[in-house]
Amino acid sequence: MGHIIEHIALEIQTLAGMDTGFGRTRGYGEEGVYSVVFSYMEESVGRFAAKSAVRICEALIAGEEYDLTDDIQEMRELREYSRLGPSTGSIVEEAEARGIPWIRLNKYSLVQLGYGAIQKRIQATVTSETSSIGVELACDKEDTKYLLEQAEVEVPKGDIIRRERSLEDACFVEKSLIIS
Repeated sequence: MGHIIEHIALEIQTLAGMDTGFGRTRGYGEEGVYSVVFSYMEESVGRFAAKSAVRICEALIAGEEYDLTDDIQEMRELREYSRLGPSTGSIVEEAEARGIPWIRLNKYSLVQLGYGAIQKRIQATVTSETSSIGVELACDKEDTKYLLEQAEVEVPKGDIIRRERSLEDACFVEKSLIIS
């Protein structure tokens, strides 16, 4: 039964969009007691998949029907709630590819790369090396664009629009430029 639970836990994760594939089941020594290990992408989803797999097996033993729909939706929601954001996730993937160890420091996307004196902390695209003035500038598109233009870095043309009337004026100017 432990082996069946292992495979169900892996399969329902795959159905929820998290294709994992490693699993092992070994007898614990006592008859009918097993150590079941399987991979997961998010711990909360893995724990839920284990409990769900046991419920599914219990329903099969009892000859009852079991609807997977709610379990799969719950696993998707757990994944969305607990996974790293896209920027942090991409950086962590690259760190893993380079053999750099990492740990998650909170329930959001604060991550530590490496250990000891060489560790760096990141959250999205901000690192422990990012200055606060850099963050402030990056949050102001108008100032960022101006500074880049002053450094002769090409930036897309455009205007900051704060009112609907300004949008109409900007579109008219743009059309005039195209026509002439």
